[in-house]
Formats: sequence, C-alpha cells, structure tokens
Amino acid sequence: MLGGWQRFVRTAAMQFGTARFWISPGGRAIVASGFSRWSGGSEPCRPGGANERVRNWYLARMPATWTHNYYHMLFGTKYRQPLIDEQLELRLHPFLAGIAKDLGCTPYAVNGYVEHVHVVVRYPSDLSHADLARHLKSRSSGWIHETFPALQHFAWQVGYGGFTVSKSVLPRVVRYVENQKEHHQRVSYTDEFLKMLRKHGTDATEEDVFE
Repeated sequence: MLGGWQRFVRTAAMQFGTARFWISPGGRAIVASGFSRWSGGSEPCRPGGANERVRNWYLARMPATWTHNYYHMLFGTKYRQPLIDEQLELRLHPFLAGIAKDLGCTPYAVNGYVEHVHVVVRYPSDLSHADLARHLKSRSSGWIHETFPALQHFAWQVGYGGFTVSKSVLPRVVRYVENQKEHHQRVSYTDEFLKMLRKHGTDATEEDVFE
C-alpha cells in the first residue's frame, strides 16, 4: 500500500508528465527528471519553470495547521515588591506585547498593578507555555536593567500562573485584565493569584506559591 508521500509523488508524476521524482529523507526536497531541487538545491526555481509548478502544486495541497489557543498568564515581581510605577508601566506593557508578537502570538491584553502583570494572548501550536513565560520574563527583566539604571535589582518571581482560555470567555478575561487598576483597589495580588488557582482546581497556599 502506498504511503502519503508515495501517493503524492505518483500523483505529481502523472500531473507533470514525469515518473522521476525524488523525496529526501526529510520528506521535503522534490526533484523531477532533469530538474533541480526546489528545496535546498543549487539552482534557483525559475518563474514558470517545472520546479515552480511542482512547488506551487504541492503547496496548494499541503495540509495546514489551524489552531486557536488562548492563554492568560500572570506573574509578579520578586518578593512582590511594588516596583512597577507609572513610568515603568507605560513602557513595560508595550514591551511585553512586543515580545509576544515576536514569538508569533497575538496579544489581546497586557495590564497589571505595581507588583505584577497579566498577559492574554493567542499563541501558536509550536510554542509551549513554559517558553512563552521564559521569554516574557527574561527578556523584559533584561530590558528593564538596561533601560532603568535604578532598577538593576529588578527580578520577576520564580514561576507564574497560567490558564488556558476558551474563545467564548475570552472577552470577559480581556475586560478583567483591562480593569486591573480598579480591581486591585479591593483585592491584593496575593489573594487574586490564589483565588485564580483555586478556581482552576489547584489548592495552593501562599507559602506554596510565593517567595
């Protein structure tokens, strides 16, 4: 029985009138009889040439991955120190959104209070939650050290809170993050974090979560 790539080769051969195709071990480079590879070959793919026709024919039929993954992440400063003043916040939040975009995410909301931030994004399927957190925290803290000399001691807490979000409740989560200033007139970051953990089935204490 022919496998998927073998079926593709046979169909492509019939489509382009040649039976000589080569599939690399990686399953990507394709060579027709008398033609150079269009993937990684030494000759360019000439417009309108056979290589380009093979490539375009393949890409039009190549299965794509479509995902809608939404994530709500929050993390605070080390020891929950109130280091994020208005001056820092005005630049930090756009910087975090820029990191998210650089990772292929779509940021929906970035906000927080004096000792923590919330980030709501749609993220690609090949980006892990841990890598997202690592980039957001390490790159932003490095930028803070370079940009604000008085904050050389700035650091984020170890760990983070992260919660997947369904599309149906995404607008509600975004509104919640956008209203952080009003929310934290009544509720502390510690209570907020622990409440969110309990809401999602994690029964943790303050000693478990914070330094």
